[in-house]
Amino acid sequence: MSDSKVVVTWIGESTQGLGSVLREQLECNLRQAFASEHPSAIIVKQRFRGFSDYPERKVILAVEVQNPDGNHSAVVKVGTEDEVSGDFIGWRECAVSLGVTSRLFIAPRRHDIGNGRVVIVYPDVYQYYFSDGRDAEPKELEIAVERCLKRNSPTADSVERVLIQVYSEAYRCFYRHAQEDPSQRHIRTAFHRALEVDKPVRVADRWNAGELLQLRQTAAWLTGVKRMPDATVRPDYIDPLNYLQWALDERFAERLPSMLIGPAHGDLHGRNIIVGVSRGEAEWPAVFDFDRMKQTNLVAWDFAKLELELKCRLFPLLMESEQDRKNLCRQLQIDPGPPLPESVRLSDDDRRLQHQAERMAIMFEVEKLLRCWSRQISGHSQASRRDTDFHPSIDETTPLGRALRIIFRIRREAALALGYERPGREHKWHDEYSFALLTYGIVTGKWHAEGDHAAWALMSAGVAAAGLSQLHWPPETDAPPDVDAAATYLQILPWAYRCWKSQRSSEPVSVLKQAILRFPYSAALKQQLALPLAGTGDREVEQEIRRHIEPLLSQACVLRDHEMLSRLGRVFKDRGDAAYDGSTSLADVIRKRLPTYQHYRSAFKYYRMAFDVTGDYYPAINAATLALLVGETELQSQLAVHVIDICSRLSMEGDDRIWLLATEGEAHLLLHRTDDAAHFYNEAVCLIPPSETGTVQSIHNQLCRLHWALGTAVVQPVIDRLEYSGRLQPLEKGPFGNCGR
Repeated sequence: MSDSKVVVTWIGESTQGLGSVLREQLECNLRQAFASEHPSAIIVKQRFRGFSDYPERKVILAVEVQNPDGNHSAVVKVGTEDEVSGDFIGWRECAVSLGVTSRLFIAPRRHDIGNGRVVIVYPDVYQYYFSDGRDAEPKELEIAVERCLKRNSPTADSVERVLIQVYSEAYRCFYRHAQEDPSQRHIRTAFHRALEVDKPVRVADRWNAGELLQLRQTAAWLTGVKRMPDATVRPDYIDPLNYLQWALDERFAERLPSMLIGPAHGDLHGRNIIVGVSRGEAEWPAVFDFDRMKQTNLVAWDFAKLELELKCRLFPLLMESEQDRKNLCRQLQIDPGPPLPESVRLSDDDRRLQHQAERMAIMFEVEKLLRCWSRQISGHSQASRRDTDFHPSIDETTPLGRALRIIFRIRREAALALGYERPGREHKWHDEYSFALLTYGIVTGKWHAEGDHAAWALMSAGVAAAGLSQLHWPPETDAPPDVDAAATYLQILPWAYRCWKSQRSSEPVSVLKQAILRFPYSAALKQQLALPLAGTGDREVEQEIRRHIEPLLSQACVLRDHEMLSRLGRVFKDRGDAAYDGSTSLADVIRKRLPTYQHYRSAFKYYRMAFDVTGDYYPAINAATLALLVGETELQSQLAVHVIDICSRLSMEGDDRIWLLATEGEAHLLLHRTDDAAHFYNEAVCLIPPSETGTVQSIHNQLCRLHWALGTAVVQPVIDRLEYSGRLQPLEKGPFGNCGR
């Protein structure tokens, strides 16, 4: 039969998105490619989309070729030479020299058909599959995983088997030949190319503007909202772009982890792995798309890209509805916090941020859980065995449980290929894999500038960056940090906060202002700057604080950041102190509505708002004391009782235990329980290091306000006990007569 008479039949949805003219061209191309086999018919059974769907340039088809000697199936790529010939070139340059023969990685054949078009044939790839036109048909791995998450068909167990088969075969054929790159030349070249550092618009530029910059601000704010500025515990998230730029500085080779360079697929993802599905089981994986295959690939990339693409594309399906998100919050033990009070009026942009933050909180917990499990891998059998338990556990009968099991299998295979299969690398794989996740998360900014995909890529990258051992923690606090040399703004905060606690308030101001210019997305830096500026009494400085903070107030409510709201409360509280003339009683200040009263009323508003949106004890106790100062005595008592209840249920093992004790002491004073208050204050002051006079000063200043408002009989016994301890001697005078001292 002549080529022109060979009938090409398209079945099912294989023609979807293909116009009649393009179909005719593809039919002609297929006849030419298989002409030497003298086919009697060609049947196009399926079309695979890939990530970029430009059918006039590249189409991926599953075909069956029929001839008198029998039938055979293949996967073919048809398109322009630039788009499809790379498969053949990559295979020839990488696999042929290694003598690779494999059922999973099948050698492609190239057919030049003229007019700049090429057909790449992966022979026999499709022969293992059966298709009934419904569930039992070959699928891209991504689709198989999606159906697994939704209804456990194919089963998570079978998908996990498929991943084991793919990666064990990739190790046999390719990865075992890889070597470390002590010169880092190939590593840096690969990352610079991926990050497009030589192009007019670099990947980093995309993350520094628009939606991606807003995502970075939200992620940093959300993940650090409960973190003390001087926390010694390692952060769970750091901004990945800043870290990556720090790590790739060629002057510091030690900032990069050891990484394996060698033969690898180079572009492994959920749409170039085909699996069969039979009786609810995934089986017979096959891999194609070899255009990125090289002898000098980053091996970790094959794992990181597949993990991230599956997470970013499929995990958002688990949180589409409000009920889905509630279920995930329950499984991940996420406290959604109290409903926002009616007094908080949100704009459309604020509500969009609220929706995004709810989803990103789930992403954050998922990433922390995966990192926790990864750190529990301590040996070959733990990485390879499928019956190993990791804690905390997630019910594997749920969609989340199945999703985590599949993703974690990729990490376990990475632990084997990068670590436990190679003596001497058992403790290197985690940093290597984390750095690959970090980098690929940033690279996705080339294609995804908004939505859950970009958000999940960012969160994954940031959690990975925070876990890298090349970032030493905690940072030094004895000297001012070098802002330009910092990997994260979190390295600036401990020193600045220590200065404030040591009554060196003005010292960190210039450093913090420099840091805000370098890390403009960080709300925490603006909060920290407000501390030394708030107590100056300078109206221009006060306006500067308000310029930094007021535009962020609604976002602070959405992200439940009591520190940001409390900073503005602090500004008005200090302004109220400054407005006091030194002779008027509290009763007259309230009765006459003097400026001190009006400033305190504004301070109360912000502290109360901060408590209402977070339920935190810090704004609660400030709101309680300010309720006293504006004459709301019933509310003062109610809030004080709330504070005692909150504090009594909190752990004394955290970094804030001093403030916890001082807060309970203040609450007891507001309830006129002087003896109880003295116990709490005394314990708090005993825990404060001698160098932290700023902390004692802050407690003393609040006691002076209470001494003025509650009277000598209630507060003086507490002052006397602290005086006896000697801790009040080096302090500056407090407001309102310095407690009568």
